[in-house]
Amino acid sequence: MKGDTNYGNAVVYSGGDDDNYNTFTNNVVTGGDYGFYLQGSNYEANTVVSNNSFSNFSDYGIYTEDQSGLTITDNTIMSDLTSGPYGIYVNVVYNGAVITGNDISLDSSNGAGMDIE
Repeated sequence: MKGDTNYGNAVVYSGGDDDNYNTFTNNVVTGGDYGFYLQGSNYEANTVVSNNSFSNFSDYGIYTEDQSGLTITDNTIMSDLTSGPYGIYVNVVYNGAVITGNDISLDSSNGAGMDIE
């Protein structure tokens, strides 16, 4: 999957809807402001992001907000853009999250590997 880096673009986008029980595995995601942008309005349930490769995104490799039972495991996340990207962003999780085994490599002094709020 490939996206462009114009403002607001995501390769996979779910914004403001409750898309439950989605599983994303074994994808190669290149470009975009966001690799995956997953935001529920009332907690998306049981989203799984596993064994994917994200590269050269400008803002976030994986952006999640308003999730329930979130799993992010064994992804490779890298960007050589120096504008301050974040590897994984998690905001507002209900019923816990499993985030493990991810390999994050960013060429930036302004971003962060993970930002959990």
